[in-house]
Amino acid sequence: MLLKCPACGGICSLDAWVNQAQVSEVLKIVAGFPAEVGGDVLRYVALFRSVGNEQNRGLSWKKALKLLTELKGYIQSGYVQRGSKAARPCPVEVWCEALKVVINSTSIKLPLKGHGYLLEVAYVNADNADKKREVELIKVEHTSGKGLHTEDIRKKYTPSKLEFAIMKKLISGVGGGGKSSNPEDVRKGAVMFIDGLIKDGFKEAEVMDKLPDKYKEAIKGFSVEEIRIEMVKKSAIEFMDSLRKEGFSEGEIIKKLPDKYKRALSLKED
Repeated sequence: MLLKCPACGGICSLDAWVNQAQVSEVLKIVAGFPAEVGGDVLRYVALFRSVGNEQNRGLSWKKALKLLTELKGYIQSGYVQRGSKAARPCPVEVWCEALKVVINSTSIKLPLKGHGYLLEVAYVNADNADKKREVELIKVEHTSGKGLHTEDIRKKYTPSKLEFAIMKKLISGVGGGGKSSNPEDVRKGAVMFIDGLIKDGFKEAEVMDKLPDKYKEAIKGFSVEEIRIEMVKKSAIEFMDSLRKEGFSEGEIIKKLPDKYKRALSLKED
């Protein structure tokens, strides 16, 4: 049985191809791709062929095997990541769209040298999809169906990096204190929430500007630093009380205190 290549017009026996180890592996890998991307996979790999006369634009089976193996690994992982950026869920439909974008692009320089452009397109699409899912979660978890409508948010609102980080922390319950009636607990939760965002690389001033209303109200009339100091003092006192219950003397307790507790309580060892 003879087969004709739709790209270059070359003719070869199917038996000849199947009997070569690398060719057989390529055929197996292609057959194993999800149906949604199957047709685009070969067109994508063709972008790695050298530029020039059609007869000299062949792609070695070895290289084709390497490219297809890498591509299949990316798609099967279900995620996509670029550099130090956080990985994003990347289902087959996102890969399918990314492949079509690359294949139909008129601006890329051929031949392709690697998968970088495909991964970048897939990451942008996956990131946007992930943000939309987060917005939907916020609507369900925190609006109780009042005022905000998911479709309106998706069409008109794209959160900033800080707002996106705040959403994720609200969903995961970082900070806490929201269900407590004790103002001190809510203030503590607010500071934990603020400090968590600062550790994520955001500046305190911009965090304060975007702080959820429940936390803004809780710390009204206080400086964040004052609340931090009070939190450390409370922890220090609880630590000292636990040591007293164990029978340690005041002098021994002070010696055992961590430096941050000593500074908060303005204590010095004798």
